[in-house]
Amino acid sequence: MPKSYKTIWIQGKQKRLHRVIMEKHLNRELKSNELVHHKNGDIHDNRIENLEIVSRSEHKKRHPEIGITTRIKKSVYLDKERIKTEWLEGLSTHKIGINHGCSYATINRLLKSIGIDLSSRKYNRKGAIK
Repeated sequence: MPKSYKTIWIQGKQKRLHRVIMEKHLNRELKSNELVHHKNGDIHDNRIENLEIVSRSEHKKRHPEIGITTRIKKSVYLDKERIKTEWLEGLSTHKIGINHGCSYATINRLLKSIGIDLSSRKYNRKGAIK
């Protein structure tokens, strides 16, 4: 059996069927922080008796396995001294991020946290220091 939710198209937008069913039942749109939980665990059983609205935190409690792989992938040890050295040697935060498996924004935050002034270097459009 497929592990993906059933979806339908409404006014040019794809929506998950269980959310549409709950919206029709409540006669209102769901908020982005309202999740529709399948009580019996069968994501294809979209009977209203099997659906309930839960918060994100409640949903995580009921399904602790959800998101484990993404949380683990995002765990990266960053060597502040090495990153500082790469910055001082002229590497861009984008290239440093690639070297360390994270985003340039993460590198920017780390450099700022250790007192590096990111505005101290100017780049041309190709990323080289002027």
